Amino acid sequence: MSEILNIELVAAAIRMGVPLLFAALGATFVSSCGMMNIAIDGSMLVGTFVAVVAGFLSQSLAVGFIGAGIGGMMLALLIGLLIVKLKGDGIVVGIGGNLFAWGITVFILEELFRMKGSFTASPVPSFKAISLPIIENIPYLNTIFSGYTLPVYLSILIAIIAWIVLYRTPIGLIIRGTGANKEAVKAAGINTDMVQIACFAVSGFLAGLGGACLSIANLQGFWTENMTAGRGYIALCAAAFGRNNPKFVVLACLLFGLADAIGIRFQVLQWEPSFVLMIPYIVTILMLWASSKKEVL
Repeated sequence: MSEILNIELVAAAIRMGVPLLFAALGATFVSSCGMMNIAIDGSMLVGTFVAVVAGFLSQSLAVGFIGAGIGGMMLALLIGLLIVKLKGDGIVVGIGGNLFAWGITVFILEELFRMKGSFTASPVPSFKAISLPIIENIPYLNTIFSGYTLPVYLSILIAIIAWIVLYRTPIGLIIRGTGANKEAVKAAGINTDMVQIACFAVSGFLAGLGGACLSIANLQGFWTENMTAGRGYIALCAAAFGRNNPKFVVLACLLFGLADAIGIRFQVLQWEPSFVLMIPYIVTILMLWASSKKEVL
């Protein structure tokens, strides 16, 4: 049991939770304005692909990382326009967006690199671990807080910024007001459609960054078909469980990251692979159930 439950598990949970945190924060913006972006998973998948390809072609880590955000944002903008402006059904359009992302990434991979299923970019730049002064010399704390790559620290900074924007600025008041009473905000002379489309764009950009964490931060230049494996849906669950408050969304993503990290350790111990792969999704179902119970209470 000590091979599973130790201080390293906390660090692994943080690393595994970061891609979800980016996407969940994006989902938080959309949910706060009264919409739902089911295509978060698609934006993550586009982000994983663009990060590897753009990083490989440009040999620039920054280009790959930011390009992933832009790629995810472009898909989210399309979804937002279809839902907000053309009044498409959010569920149908969102699922269609996820399927489109899956298909377009596979198609471009085959056309651009003549490969099927997976692609390993070599050489490709990778993020370096950052050691925090003073903390790196303190036992236990150095494992929990130091030695992560830039996206880990960036995700926490973005979570803080998201909370400030949503709960301490006029922009956040408009976003949450649009979600609570769209007609009242519209009566005040604010273009609520543009507010919602902007939130879709933010959600896609952040989800794309989450995808980049999977392909060039965690796996250093490896991409495979449907790489996100439903993590976008887990991010939506994390946002719902956190009540669209970035403070609680961070904790929810850490919980999912913990489930993922435990699953990986079970694999090392040669547990049944099918059961191990189920763990994050079992946690997702339990958290959705807990979330629904809170609503009833």
